Amino acid sequence: MTINQIDALVNGYIRRRDALEDLFICYVALPIYQTKLREKAPSYKALTAHRRGRVTGKAMQENEIDHWKDILKEAEEIVKIR
Repeated sequence: MTINQIDALVNGYIRRRDALEDLFICYVALPIYQTKLREKAPSYKALTAHRRGRVTGKAMQENEIDHWKDILKEAEEIVKIR
């Protein structure tokens, strides 16, 4: 398998997991919260807030590139010092 194929598999897994989580939230968790907690019940947006911080696709690749560039610059500085 190539890196792109593995990346596609992971992205597909994440999409499927999110879809199943949405079904669970909409048909199980949210109705129970609303019947038990009434006005204090969390919203759908609050229950899926953990997803908004997730970085995927091209943005993830750019973050990784920046991360590794910083590490390589530090390594070059260490080598120059020695």
